[in-house]
Order: sequence, then C-alpha cells, then structure tokens
Amino acid sequence: MLEYVRIIFFAFIAMVVGAIIYYFFYAEKKRSREIEEFARDNGFFPNRDLKPGSDFTGFNLWTRGYGPKITNMFSGYRQGLTLKIFDLTYRKVGSHAESVKQTVVAAVLKRTTLPKFYLAPENALHRIGKIFGFQDIDFSSYPKFSRKYLLRGKDEAEIRKAFTPPILELLQTKKLPVNMEAGEKEIIFYRRGKRPKPQEFAAYIAEAEALFHLFENK
Repeated sequence: MLEYVRIIFFAFIAMVVGAIIYYFFYAEKKRSREIEEFARDNGFFPNRDLKPGSDFTGFNLWTRGYGPKITNMFSGYRQGLTLKIFDLTYRKVGSHAESVKQTVVAAVLKRTTLPKFYLAPENALHRIGKIFGFQDIDFSSYPKFSRKYLLRGKDEAEIRKAFTPPILELLQTKKLPVNMEAGEKEIIFYRRGKRPKPQEFAAYIAEAEALFHLFENK
C-alpha cells in the first residue's frame, strides 16, 4: 500500500512539473510568434547571426551572469538608425536555475561618437559605495536624475558633454528608470530583468529611439 502511495505521489509530481514546463514552453513560443508578427508589420527582419558578444562587445550586460542566450532577434532601419532588437536571458551568478530576462534595443550611431558609459537605476548598495569612493557621475542642476541613476565611465568630462540637458530631463522624468550603455558608435537600451509584452513593443522601441536620437544629435 505504501509503495502504491509513493508511485501515485511521484507520478503527480511528474505531472505538475511537466505541466509547468509545457506552460513556459508554450508561453515562449507564443511570445516569439507575436513578436515575429510585430516585426513583420513594422519593417524588421530576422537576424539569425547575432550571438552573445558578437555585437556590442565589452558592455556590462554581457558580463552579468552565465550562459547568455539571445532569442527573438530582429534588425531594421528606422529614422536614420540601424536597430537591433532581441531578448537576452542569462543565469544569475551562483545559480543554475534562476534566470534574468530582458529585451534589448541596440543601435549603431551614424553622426556621433560616444564615450563609454554605463547607466543604471541607482540603489542602496550604489549609495553605500559612493561613501567609499565608488564612481557615480552626478549633475548638480539635475538632482532628480542624480538620485535616480548611477552613471559611470572612465572619461567623465566627455560623459558630461554627452549627457545634454534634454537627455537628463527625459531620463529623470521616466516613471520606470532605464539601463543604457554606450561606447564609440554603439548604444543599447534595456530594463534589467524586464521584457515588454509583444503588444508593448512599439512603445518600448519608441522610448529607446527617442534617447538614441538625442545622443545622436547632441
């Protein structure tokens, strides 16, 4: 009798695990299908050659965890910029199970060259770090931006030039802070651990484009 109960118990567990795996597999397939429909309707094309580190190398995003994987890759040319959109998933350091997922919008700038910088929402650890001398570039005329964001980079003088008043104003008014990285002609936009729903892609890409064009025309 006990053995029979064990068999039923393990069979039930297997069914639950199988159902969860199937749900997430189905959800990802559905997301990919809907993103592909959006891309096709908005002038983007599949980019099967993009691999982690092959484009936009040296950015902090590639060093956040283990086993980076790119899916839903599309490229397009919009308003003078070559854009790449993709989902990036990686496993957290020290964990083989917990994954971090985000949707990245990347661009190659045409008219300007940017200093390498890293922009992220500021948190308590960053504030403690500043006490011990860790870099955070602040702007006295934009205290809200300075409280909301951590901004780092080797060439502080050039970074300050790149972050013009329109850029600072737009960033500090955002309800949801963003992550951005740049260097030379490349710039990326994302929210760490966040992926917009396919029906939110248009607004998400437009949000990135607005910032890209401000940097392009600084």
